[in-house]
Amino acid sequence: MGGCARGSSHIARLAALRHDASANLHNVVSDLDDPSRLTLLRTLDLLRPHEDASFDRVTAMAALATGRPTALITFITPDGQWVASRVGWDRLFHPLSESFCVHTLGSDALLQVCDATADPRFRGNVLVTEGPMVRFYAGQPICFDGHLLGAVCVLDAVPGALTPDQVTVLRHLADLVADLLRVRLERSQAEQQRAKGEALMAALARSEVTLRESEERYRLLWQTTTDAVLIIDDAAIIRFANPALQTLFGHRPEDVIGQSLAMVQPPRLRGAHDRGFAAYLRSGERRLDWRATETIGLRADGSEVPIEVAFSELEVGGRRHFAAFMRDLTERNRAQHELRRNEAARRELEDHLRQTQKLEAIGVLAGGIAHDFNNIVAGILGNTQLALDDLDPQHPAVQSLQQIRKAGLRGREMVQQILTFARRRPQRAGHCELQALVDETMSLLRPTIPTSVKIETQLPGRPLRVFADATQVEQALINLCANAWQAMAGRPGRIVIGASETPLDREAAERLGGLAPGRHVHLFVRDDGPGMDEATVKRVFEPFFTTKPEGEGTGLGLSVVHGIVTGHGGAITVDSAPGKGTTFHIWLPAGDNAAATEPMPMQPQPAHGAGRHVMYVDDDEVMTLMVSRLLERAGYRVSVFGHATDALRCFENAPSDVDIVVTDLNMPGLSGLDVLREIHAIRPGVPVVIGSGNLPPELLADAERAGVRATFQKQNTLEELPALLAELLGL
Repeated sequence: MGGCARGSSHIARLAALRHDASANLHNVVSDLDDPSRLTLLRTLDLLRPHEDASFDRVTAMAALATGRPTALITFITPDGQWVASRVGWDRLFHPLSESFCVHTLGSDALLQVCDATADPRFRGNVLVTEGPMVRFYAGQPICFDGHLLGAVCVLDAVPGALTPDQVTVLRHLADLVADLLRVRLERSQAEQQRAKGEALMAALARSEVTLRESEERYRLLWQTTTDAVLIIDDAAIIRFANPALQTLFGHRPEDVIGQSLAMVQPPRLRGAHDRGFAAYLRSGERRLDWRATETIGLRADGSEVPIEVAFSELEVGGRRHFAAFMRDLTERNRAQHELRRNEAARRELEDHLRQTQKLEAIGVLAGGIAHDFNNIVAGILGNTQLALDDLDPQHPAVQSLQQIRKAGLRGREMVQQILTFARRRPQRAGHCELQALVDETMSLLRPTIPTSVKIETQLPGRPLRVFADATQVEQALINLCANAWQAMAGRPGRIVIGASETPLDREAAERLGGLAPGRHVHLFVRDDGPGMDEATVKRVFEPFFTTKPEGEGTGLGLSVVHGIVTGHGGAITVDSAPGKGTTFHIWLPAGDNAAATEPMPMQPQPAHGAGRHVMYVDDDEVMTLMVSRLLERAGYRVSVFGHATDALRCFENAPSDVDIVVTDLNMPGLSGLDVLREIHAIRPGVPVVIGSGNLPPELLADAERAGVRATFQKQNTLEELPALLAELLGL
């Protein structure tokens, strides 16, 4: 095997030249003039241009393995650089001033120039500025008998860099050239000493061993690559195939030798390939990127496989041949598809997030509207009741005031519905009579649902009670009915709301998702609409899933129903089929039949104030006037303030004179929580009550942490506030 000792004196003399970009070319030439080195070059017959098929196979492999258009084997003499084999190169000799390879003769390591225009050693080289316009160069020195004779190199007109595997291949190829030089030298010596008999036979034997080792190098290089490699001649007949071909295409290499390339091409692509191949053979003009082209291959079993192909042209035995490195793109394409799918899922999630943010914004808006509107309703209801109290029952104005009161109560209930739909009211469970809940739902739905859709009930004659939040059950029924008539898409139809008490044994309860056995109320909503297929039924409760056109639905209605039902310890199922309508079944734990939570009648409270001093703070003038009259009639001494700062200043002057403070939550400047903290800073322990037209759970929690004694809904001021104050003051 050819080799190069690291301690060689010749290499040591050249090492400085290799790493010194400003070295004088004359010094290089003088070191190249070493007599033993020149003798070796003459003996190997390397001082002239000549053809060697073995060298040609090496340059062909170098070009193929690195994907570069040009590959050379060069030998350096004091006169210049001789090209012993070439792919993609015309000239056979270069003066040393043009040589890249001379710079490799300082070490047995690879010299790599990623961009010659950026390297001071080469930026002025004629090969860089003119002619082939070399940009990339990589050369592996050829070490033989202690001398650096030349290099195996690859060049390109675009900048670049070799991969670690390609560096390894280039080193093996340089060793292979040294092996071939050894064969050449030993054959030369054998021919000169034919008369010596045994010495000649020994030299020939060594040459055969070296050849076998060289052949083994070739075999390993072809067989260990994971890319399938085919070499075809100019008639598109396969002349070589490596073992990786069987992995990619399912053909054994020996079965494809001598066959047409068409056996690995889908029929629909063969005509275009044949025409393009013939055109290239005539003109030499490339219409594809030979370094990386994506196409489709045909496997032995008839299936197709996406592949990436890199081409290279070489000459073997005076005939044009073409090599193709082919790589399976199945996994890459699958990864790209998965990436695109994930990107689509990300965009869908962003759309869902925007929908959720819209709903949250609507909820915030609803809360603000509810607060302002509840202030108005409280003023209307309170002043109406006070006016009714002031008038004789037979007064002509009483009837009108009662109508105003009725309209106010309707407005108050409407605000509660807005807060329910905005999901800004906490769950307050109680024993609810189902007939009343269904009747209330019907009264809300009838003005909304088109007259072409009939809505009916099927309820038993006796009371049915469930332990639930009445408002949330109403919301669930409204969502189901709205979903039913929207599915009818303007066609006439029928919706039925029904209920019955159903005892569930253990087996039935388990079948419904692990409910507790016992008494349950079965509530159903049935329609005769278009129905749903099985795939839709499976996803019907998924958040954001909707079959409506884009922009017409959030996909949250049924998922909210599911959340309400399961939150009450119940279960919900659906029966549906295309053309058969849809029925939603709800099972809720049955409530106590002995008692139901009835709404508190609206009645003003009797006088309990006993002259206690109440400080009332509210920026709404209507409320301050109404509350002042209401509490004074209840026997309280009342001080009202439209600004929190005025109230705090008065309290600070006489803190012991105030028995209890009532304040609005939302006011300009200082909020009700701010007033509470300031009051307690002056006189800790004084009772503070906060009222608001909207008290979501988070605000209630903040108020409790701040030390509020009680809260009340301002729309219920007339019914709640006097009694609440009496309770807190122990009256």
